[in-house]
Amino acid sequence: MLRNQLITFAGLGWSILKDSTDNPKKDKYSNINFRFTLDLAVNILIAEDFTLNGKSTNLVSIVKSSKMIHSPLS
Repeated sequence: MLRNQLITFAGLGWSILKDSTDNPKKDKYSNINFRFTLDLAVNILIAEDFTLNGKSTNLVSIVKSSKMIHSPLS
């Protein structure tokens, strides 16, 4: 379940990036949105692997634990 959510995050980030390259005037924040989406997906994956030891849990607790472990991209 969690892996599917990560794939969804990655797909969303890719669609945001693709839209910004197809039409550069569309949204000047598209690249920032893509980086945020990618960072969130990576942090969730790391939090699942290291803090939860592969146990099943809900997405909210994983996001909370990833915020405690990692800072956002600068």
